[in-house]
Amino acid sequence: MAVMPISAAAKKTSMMALAAIPLALALAGCSAERATTASLAGACQFKPCVCASTKTLFWQAAETVPVLWKENGDAYCPPDYALLRASEKKSKN
Repeated sequence: MAVMPISAAAKKTSMMALAAIPLALALAGCSAERATTASLAGACQFKPCVCASTKTLFWQAAETVPVLWKENGDAYCPPDYALLRASEKKSKN
């Protein structure tokens, strides 16, 4: 069986497809985060939640602040903080 050389157009197309994968993954991750935050906002009415700093390095315990509440009862956090269930938060020792 003879090996056929790959044309320049085919190489360019495959490289563009590979370059698009990280972009697609990044966009998918952002939309998943918004969906989780939205559903957690309602869940915090019934389960304890906290706002944890998003600027904390992964090996450090995140600074937490109390949850803020909208008039419709949904929980939210100030800028640079993310909503977490209280049982999921990292505590300082």
